[in-house]
Amino acid sequence: MADKIKILQIARASRNIGGQHTGGIAKHVEDLSSCLLKYGIQPIIWDFTAGRSFEKEGILIRSNSIFAKIFSLTYSVFKQNLFFNSQYKFLSLREKFIAGIQVYQLKRLIEKTGIEKIHVHSLNRPITEFIRQMFPDIFIVVTDHGFWQNKQLKNCPENKAWQKLQHNISCADEVILISKFARSMHNKFNFKCKKYTLIPNPIRLNQIPVLGLEKKKQILFNGYNKSITVKNFHIVVDAMNSDKFFEDYRLLAIADDESRNYMKGKDVRFDYEILGPQNWETLIEMYNTSQVLVVPSKSESFGLVYLESIAVETPVIGFNLMIDEFKEVLGDGIGEGFDSENETHQDLASKIKKILQSKISLKGLREHVEKVYDWDRKIFEFLTVYQIRHG
Repeated sequence: MADKIKILQIARASRNIGGQHTGGIAKHVEDLSSCLLKYGIQPIIWDFTAGRSFEKEGILIRSNSIFAKIFSLTYSVFKQNLFFNSQYKFLSLREKFIAGIQVYQLKRLIEKTGIEKIHVHSLNRPITEFIRQMFPDIFIVVTDHGFWQNKQLKNCPENKAWQKLQHNISCADEVILISKFARSMHNKFNFKCKKYTLIPNPIRLNQIPVLGLEKKKQILFNGYNKSITVKNFHIVVDAMNSDKFFEDYRLLAIADDESRNYMKGKDVRFDYEILGPQNWETLIEMYNTSQVLVVPSKSESFGLVYLESIAVETPVIGFNLMIDEFKEVLGDGIGEGFDSENETHQDLASKIKKILQSKISLKGLREHVEKVYDWDRKIFEFLTVYQIRHG
């Protein structure tokens, strides 16, 4: 390991590699780490929530024990004056605590392993500023996975959340944006950056097989996090409930407890099932057996679930601006966009019916998806950002 290039990723470790987390960012970090291993690069994931350090499939996961967190917090209070120094006034008390329990142990890890490159997943993480202070010459990459979804953020320079984001951008040598929509949001908030790089979220197509299963009269909703507040689960329910056409269809929803509570006592004319997070194999089967994926979000940083569905030739209805981006690359036949600010549940019902009645076919798109979005091709763009020679 001493001779290997080492890249430290500050992120959550997925369940597949021994962590505790599911969802898009954790899976993204897992796949990126696996690809780095193929090119002789040692990935290390710093996940302060893991509570222990271990290795899984060649990927090193590092974390703090409870004792180490207490020691680190003590160091942060007395050595760095974290809670009273006006230099950190843009951080909330909660963010200071999160940074505080990481600072000292993270400093030791970087010094011990000789890490020269760090990849921070999320502009919202409070630790980026401290890394730059402790290691002014280290190369820092930050991926923005959707800063604007922070509900505390307002488009105001005096706002603490805005200041934190701008600090993190200023500390980074490169900021990776995962969609054109993300770029437009950075422009809207007038962020200044040394260098932006656009890398759409890749997928591992070999892990998303077309199973050749029979399509059921089934509509899939895959939006576990913020199912109602962002993913608009309730609009899907109201859309299906507004038309007798859907009485023969079943809504299969990967959704949160707020959605379960929403459905209690709700009189609906269709069959439904609300599920929590699913393992990967079960999720792929759901994509394969559903006639359409419907996630009409208010906003998406990329829309990875849309791409996963398209990869198994199941059409989608989703956040209009991201669907428009996918249409630019993959063509108009992938499905329909939905603008929740200007369209109603009746509009959504019409779009779902249109897809179901037209029996839209996505055959032939999988090869196109592979050329544009597969990890085996996109990894070279990450290596370029890391300033690692390849090829």
